[in-house]
Amino acid sequence: MNQNKATSVHLQAELNKAHHLLASGRRPDAIAVLRAMLKVQASGPFWGNVGLLLMRAADYDSSVVAARKFVAASPGSYEATSLLANVLANIGKLDEAIALAAKVAEKLPNSPDTHYNLGIYLSRNGEIKRATKSFSEAVSRDPDHALSLEYLAYLDKGEFTDVVLQQINDCLARIGPGDTAGRAALLYGKAALLDRQQDPDQAFAAYEAGAELMNSAAHVDLSQVEDYVNGLKKSFSEEFFAANADHRFENRRPVFIVDVPRSGTTLVESVMASHSKVTAGGETKLLGLATMRYGRFGPHDIAQIHDQANAGKKPWAEMGRELLRLQNQRYGRKGRVTEKNLGHHFLMGAISMMASGARIIYCTRDPVATAWSCFRVRFSNGNGWSYDFGSIARYQRLYRNLMSHWQRVLPESSILELAYEDLVSDPATTIPKILSHADLALEPACLTPHRAKMPVITASVTQVRQPIQTAPINAWRKYQSHLAPYLDELAS
Repeated sequence: MNQNKATSVHLQAELNKAHHLLASGRRPDAIAVLRAMLKVQASGPFWGNVGLLLMRAADYDSSVVAARKFVAASPGSYEATSLLANVLANIGKLDEAIALAAKVAEKLPNSPDTHYNLGIYLSRNGEIKRATKSFSEAVSRDPDHALSLEYLAYLDKGEFTDVVLQQINDCLARIGPGDTAGRAALLYGKAALLDRQQDPDQAFAAYEAGAELMNSAAHVDLSQVEDYVNGLKKSFSEEFFAANADHRFENRRPVFIVDVPRSGTTLVESVMASHSKVTAGGETKLLGLATMRYGRFGPHDIAQIHDQANAGKKPWAEMGRELLRLQNQRYGRKGRVTEKNLGHHFLMGAISMMASGARIIYCTRDPVATAWSCFRVRFSNGNGWSYDFGSIARYQRLYRNLMSHWQRVLPESSILELAYEDLVSDPATTIPKILSHADLALEPACLTPHRAKMPVITASVTQVRQPIQTAPINAWRKYQSHLAPYLDELAS
């Protein structure tokens, strides 16, 4: 076997190994294998496979490196360009992602997916008119492109409501019942349009039908979540923090914004992103990457960390240094960085150990308003508890229970509890409190956060681009008759 063929066989074996490690849940080991491959010489398709696996492992920064190698090794490849655009969008580099996606859409004008992808990146970047045009292009190529129709419904400001509503109804009549994801997307889009037309009865029926489809595929066991919460409370007790005070690693750079979804985190982040000394990280995976060797910090993981500390190692400092390295790599070394991944409320104890001095903003909102806002969103991933009001109420109670624990055991100065209603009703008073908590002086731009230049990948993609308003506070009330059976449970 010649050297080149031997090298090729070895690289394919390493790629297979990484794939197997990921499939078996050994993410840290898979990432180590894949990162090691970034130093070798290889062909274009190989880099495409490495980039895709790194994306699956949520190591987006390393995936960008592989995707750039794919592009360099495969000039003119639409597949390589599309992969690079995708991973760049995932780390918030939307201008470059949009430029690449636009080239692909221009070269493949008859592919609805290329127009859809471009529309997604444009909408995240706040370019709503261009995004609308891209989604319309996708539908013109494929009238049954459900995801594009859904986004057209969300982005509509009343100019073409009747047209899109008819397109959605026609598509629902054509696609089969087996296309659960497509039907759910169309029903949520239809509900949004009917809501805008002030037809709460039909809108609720569409939301309910869409939620039923999503709920059938969610498979969320909240008993497991409850066990996890109880385990975290035991792991990160007052006694734990007292005994491990000397093991903390200081990092005052991050600001973690946590909440039940739809409680105002995107608005809070846009306030902070308007500041000259803050970079908006959004829903990053950096904390997960830094802590991935210790799972979910259950009792077994804490025991492992404790054993390592007794052996003279410094696991909390190692995790802290890795988080700081990842932040510096992505955002440079200056300024604050916001993090608002919706799973971070589970990691507040770990954050206190590996990023001592970091600030936490705990957003709260009226539980009924939050429940309704969650119910009317088709989340692209996660939050499988949000398609049934009983599950929503139970999750909210678990969430508040855990956050009450963190407020009791973490340093009082680290957590600011912030009511969404206060922020939208009195921003001139509330915004300075947010900035002060992060040791930042008020800047005028922070009072107009809808002008902030930041990527938005959440369901707030259009709302956050509008001036602060109080209308969302009582938006649920026109559905009060439909929510009546659940009000006591939700308000509890």
